[in-house]
Amino acid sequence: MNNNHSHYSGRGGAIGIQSGCATILRSSIVANHASYGGGISISNSDVSIQESTVANNIAFAAYYASHGGGIDALEHSNVRIVNSTITGNAARTSSDYHRFD
Repeated sequence: MNNNHSHYSGRGGAIGIQSGCATILRSSIVANHASYGGGISISNSDVSIQESTVANNIAFAAYYASHGGGIDALEHSNVRIVNSTITGNAARTSSDYHRFD
C-alpha cells in the first residue's frame, strides 16, 4: 500500500484497524500520510506485523502534535512485530513507532 493520504485528523494513511484483529504479512507500507499513524493506525486491537516493511510514511498535523510516523498504537493494543523493517518514517514525536495506552 503506497502513496495514500488520510485527510483532516485522519488515522492510518494506508491501514486503520480499530477494535479488531489483523495480520499484516509480507507487505510494504510505504510513503503514506495521515495525522496519526502515517502508515498504520491501531486502536484497541491485536495486530501481528510479519515479514513486512513500514517505511517513509509521515504523520503530520498542522495544529497539534502528530505521532507514529510509521505505526501508531493506542488504547490497549497488542502489537507483535516479527522479521519486519520499520524505518525512515517521520512525525513530530515518535517517528517510527508510537504506543500510548
